[in-house]
Amino acid sequence: MKRIILIFAAITFTLSAAEAQDDTRYSQGVFTETTTITRTKVEKIKNEHNITENIRGFKKNIELGLQYGSDISTECHCILGYRFNNLLFLGGGTGIIYFAAAGTAEDIAIPIYINSKLYLTKSILKPYISLSIGTKFSNGGVQGGYYVSPSIGIDRAIRDNLNWYLSVCADFQNQREYSFEQPISTDRFHVGLRTGLTF
Repeated sequence: MKRIILIFAAITFTLSAAEAQDDTRYSQGVFTETTTITRTKVEKIKNEHNITENIRGFKKNIELGLQYGSDISTECHCILGYRFNNLLFLGGGTGIIYFAAAGTAEDIAIPIYINSKLYLTKSILKPYISLSIGTKFSNGGVQGGYYVSPSIGIDRAIRDNLNWYLSVCADFQNQREYSFEQPISTDRFHVGLRTGLTF
């Protein structure tokens, strides 16, 4: 009787151990297969564009522009902000705008503004619309005024975490010049091109 019990216990233990080993192998197999599939998908996405683009996070923009309107202006801007997802960027910026009216009158404006950018697609080549709203300060007795600049352009990732963009823009500006008699308000309108880098 004791021998029968011992034999039965040995058989039960053997079967339980074999079943547990099979379960472990199956779990490892599923895990390995899932990991392999996930890695394969990531590699396919990376190989397709060969570029790693960090969508979310703190972004820095440096841009140059050339515009023509009531006079000719060249400009340089620095914009800092946060990109929340594939579609939305919010930040603030400042820059230097150099005006040369008919090659004679010269002055410099320093705008300070809030900038927003809305990307229209999630592809590697992304069209976007942008809007900057703020104020500006100038030299030569000119104090303050509004600054509004909408633009539409395209953004292209050119290497890991580095994008290049080109836009068509318009500038609406106002400046107030004070004298002993009365303040003089002047509006300026320009259209032109801007290009820059985001990193």
